[in-house]
Amino acid sequence: MKLHLESVSITGVEFAERTGVADHTLYINKKALQELLEEDPHFARVAVELATPGDPTRIVNVVDVVEPRCKIEGGEDFPGVLGKTVSAGAGITRALKGVPVVVCDRHPHWVHSKSLIDMSGPGAALGRYGAMTNVVIDPLPHGEIGDWDYAHSVKVAGCKAAAYLARAAAADQVDGLETFHLEPAAGDLPRVAYYYQIYSPQHDARGIPDPIFYGYPIATTLPLVVHPNEIIDGAVLSGYTIRMMESYSIQNHPLIFELFRRHGKELNFAGVVVGVASMESARRPLAALMVGNLVRDTLKAEGVIMTKPLGGAPTVDLGEAAVACEQRGVKSCLLVQLFNPETFLDSEAMFNDASLNAIVNTGIIFDTASLPPLAQIIGGTEDTPVFHDTRRQVAGEELEVEQRFICGCLNQLGASSATAVQY
Repeated sequence: MKLHLESVSITGVEFAERTGVADHTLYINKKALQELLEEDPHFARVAVELATPGDPTRIVNVVDVVEPRCKIEGGEDFPGVLGKTVSAGAGITRALKGVPVVVCDRHPHWVHSKSLIDMSGPGAALGRYGAMTNVVIDPLPHGEIGDWDYAHSVKVAGCKAAAYLARAAAADQVDGLETFHLEPAAGDLPRVAYYYQIYSPQHDARGIPDPIFYGYPIATTLPLVVHPNEIIDGAVLSGYTIRMMESYSIQNHPLIFELFRRHGKELNFAGVVVGVASMESARRPLAALMVGNLVRDTLKAEGVIMTKPLGGAPTVDLGEAAVACEQRGVKSCLLVQLFNPETFLDSEAMFNDASLNAIVNTGIIFDTASLPPLAQIIGGTEDTPVFHDTRRQVAGEELEVEQRFICGCLNQLGASSATAVQY
């Protein structure tokens, strides 16, 4: 399986009569994009806005960020979501760099899990998306609509907008090309695998899982081997709420990209095992056993890097899977997040085994930031609630927010903008 990822660098975005790319500027026919997205009967209308670095703008109700991408050859745009369910990870994909699609959801569900992006002030410095020009997709619901139907429509709208914008550059000269191909590496290099825990059912509202894998829910799936190309080429998207793992960071997965870049030089990238966090104690030993067996016996790995989604149960699950790998002679390195800013890694890890001695902290979930009010609100109004666990606060005022709600600040996959240091 060979994936060619072409990139077109975008340094400016403007609304225009025609959608296209010229001299690294993306021109968007706003009306055409709105009409495309308003084909969904769940939307009364869809606002399309631009948010530029330095603007006194706050984007609220953010539920996903997607990099504009389209398939040029050998596949489907976002298979299982937009296109037919065919394998991702092969052929030619084109990406627009530097212009994320930010997806907002004004439906009153899941206030606890919606993020924000500030385009100026301290919030912009904390999150990666404050430094980019964002194309914001802001649908308005059409009447009374169920949570899940509307959330699905919003997710599809983000993917539609991403594919539409990327296709505008389909005839342009590309600025970069990366080829991802797991050819066996020559020489005696250590074989390193990646265990990607992509989902935790603890966040399923009313027990209904998010369709994150080829547009399909996999909350009860046991660990399985997946080609890394599939993950970075649209087979895996974030859930209906970001929870520090937005689709943009999956498309540009820092660990998979880095393992590919070191493949054949410092290590032999053995492959990826994908898993789901266990909610039942009876399932956890079986899942850990399968992770250990797949990493060692199927991928023949000597080392494994392991990441998890948000939550305490995934942390416990990851620890058991790591122990299973260590017991089979596979050295593990775990990426985890602390919860409490007043404590230390040794008391917050939620697992305790002497073999787990390589742990990376990717951020402190409950650490807070103070954000001043900004003049313009996109994705809501000045009265849009912004989560705080002890008091009511709204988008148009000074905010105190946990850093996990600043989109692009903390990231489960290692793409955090914030740095955690233990003194």
